Amino acid sequence: MEENILLTNYKNLTQEELEKLPAKDLSHIAHEALQNWDKLNQRLNQDSTNSSRSPSSDNPEAKAKRKAEQKESQSKHGTRKQGAQPGHKAVVIPLVELGPNDVAIDAKPEFCKRCGESLLGCADPKPYRRQKHDVKIERQTTEYRKHSLNCPKCEHVTEGILPKEAQGGAYGENITLLTGMLTGVLQVSRRLTKVFLENLCDIPISVGSVSNLEKELKEASLPVMEEIEVVAQNSSHGNVDETGFGKSGWLWVLVTEFAAVFRLFKGRGQEWASKLIGAFEGILTSDRWCGYNQYPSAKHQLCWAHLIRDFKAMIDTSSDGRAIGLALRKSARTVFRLWPSFSKNGKQKERKPGLKYRCPAFKNKWNQYENESKRCLKKERVVAYRNAKRF
Repeated sequence: MEENILLTNYKNLTQEELEKLPAKDLSHIAHEALQNWDKLNQRLNQDSTNSSRSPSSDNPEAKAKRKAEQKESQSKHGTRKQGAQPGHKAVVIPLVELGPNDVAIDAKPEFCKRCGESLLGCADPKPYRRQKHDVKIERQTTEYRKHSLNCPKCEHVTEGILPKEAQGGAYGENITLLTGMLTGVLQVSRRLTKVFLENLCDIPISVGSVSNLEKELKEASLPVMEEIEVVAQNSSHGNVDETGFGKSGWLWVLVTEFAAVFRLFKGRGQEWASKLIGAFEGILTSDRWCGYNQYPSAKHQLCWAHLIRDFKAMIDTSSDGRAIGLALRKSARTVFRLWPSFSKNGKQKERKPGLKYRCPAFKNKWNQYENESKRCLKKERVVAYRNAKRF
């Protein structure tokens, strides 16, 4: 008991008291100090390349190091100039059919440039066409007037009946959709949306009215959101993630090939993950957040970006894990070189057998790395490498 108290309170001991301790206690203290130093050193060397931190959180030294590594990689694999690459098809703005509000201006020469003969009456069946698009924003206000008329015979006052279009709020469908586009898709604030509608569209509106239009659009889009969730949850592949949103909320997202679902929840636990995933039975890709552990491991793929960062963290260490990290990163790059031949449309039947032939060799390597990791890595990282072999 005295030994445990001594080891936990060694920081409060003076140098003279430490010199009086036996060699066994000093070895325990030194070992604990080295472990703490190693942990702090690893935390100090963390950046966006070897952890889950964002690139914006890197210090200037880490950013300079990352740029140097990118330049070195470009020098090895060749540099690529900015802009369109050779073979890229030019994007041409297509010509549109003219409508009733469009204007066509013909530029016809009056005289021949060579001999001076008049060209009146001549026609070009296929003239060169160049279109210039513009938009004209005008306010369109519909005023409904309800009249109350006195009967000339009995003097009874009869009020008119407004049509159904006059019911509801003071703004039409186009204003509601434009408000949803600005605040929802373009992430414009409600106050700036008010400024836009007042100055460019000449529409009197308040910040509270913008918020009310958002609520109307949300209620109208609920059936569509439910259909999107059904499409996403019935997909064969999906990517899920979450991030903090505001002071006490979490923004969750499920991204599939044909649909993406965003949901705001109060928490970050398994119950909220279940509400987002629902009846999803495909292959789910996520990070190692415990909220996704309920999903079957046979269909749960860990994010390769997180795995590669872990490999980089192993390489940055000075322990035996450096050699394993280099081997794992090399194998991961090989997997990604083989992936296009597997997923390329029209050639899956030709190249898929070759990829299957190479898969057992890579799986044996992953198993070998896993066994070596058990001897020199922490328990939580072994789980990552066990899941990484499923490619």
